[in-house]
Amino acid sequence: MKKETNTTIAGKYLLLCTLLLLFTSSTATAQSDKTPASTAAPKNAPKKPKKKVLIDAPITATTQDGRTVILRPNGRWEFTANPVAKRDSVPAPLQRPPESLTLAMKELHKMQAATEVGITLQEYSSRLIDLKASVDEALRQVSDPDLKRELRFAVEAYSDGLDLWNRQLNTRYPLKQSGDMLREEAKDICEKYGIKEFSTSTGGAEIVNGKKALNFIWFFAKTAIEKADKLVAKQTSN
Repeated sequence: MKKETNTTIAGKYLLLCTLLLLFTSSTATAQSDKTPASTAAPKNAPKKPKKKVLIDAPITATTQDGRTVILRPNGRWEFTANPVAKRDSVPAPLQRPPESLTLAMKELHKMQAATEVGITLQEYSSRLIDLKASVDEALRQVSDPDLKRELRFAVEAYSDGLDLWNRQLNTRYPLKQSGDMLREEAKDICEKYGIKEFSTSTGGAEIVNGKKALNFIWFFAKTAIEKADKLVAKQTSN
């Protein structure tokens, strides 16, 4: 009887251990399938705000239509007002000198060239008449005082040249065929242009070579023409 009782107790103990082992194993498996409470987010939990990217200074850019776009440090974009449409820049047309001035400069250059290659007194007188008429017409339409001064001086020099040429032909000096003339006969012209080159005759008279004096005067006219050319070119380039 006693032996049977011990066997019954041992069997019950073994059954209890088996049940406990099965319960522990099923509990561990169930816990492993669940999300840990520490990592699972509550359904009604508020969302975390996204971090804003801070900009140290405004950033600007230009759009294709010419507007300036500004990115502010707070992340906002700003657009400038629509720009005024820019037209393609068209270069200003060159300012042309008056036609009368162009003709006057041509006459001056013709006279300059003629005196350099050789010209007769008759041709010189004829050219001078046309030259004066052209320059007088140009002076009416020219406003630049410097240009006016050079034009007048060139004509005046050629006129003084004709005067000196005639005086040389009518000199009282007996050797006028050599081109010499008495200095006193052209004293005013010599002083005006600073002609100081003269010689002394056997009788003590001061003699001036008319041809050299004439070329000296023509050089002054040439200088005035060159200055006028530069002034005209300056006006047309502005």
